[in-house]
Amino acid sequence: MGDPDRLDEVFVNLIGNAFKFTPEGGAIRAHLSSEVVEGRPVWTAEVRDTGVGIAPGELAHVFERFYQGSRQDDPAIPGTGVGLALASELVALHEGTIRVESMEGQGSTF
Repeated sequence: MGDPDRLDEVFVNLIGNAFKFTPEGGAIRAHLSSEVVEGRPVWTAEVRDTGVGIAPGELAHVFERFYQGSRQDDPAIPGTGVGLALASELVALHEGTIRVESMEGQGSTF
């Protein structure tokens, strides 16, 4: 059970970021699965891209409000640093977790 409008915001942000940070010719994959754990449905969504990736020192900060990372000066990649923080808060309100794995130059998985 969840608020479809709020969960939509999470997915739109993650997929939008994947498009924003993946150059032409790259790949973006989204996967949604479900299972029952201790009698409760558990949904897992994964968005994976082959984009620019995130520097190791920045990974711990990507869900902080207004954090934009080292690419903030690139006019081709606009942002406010609010999207991932909001996504994290919305996921937490649904009793979920959000995490990221990334390698600079190889892409990210949320």
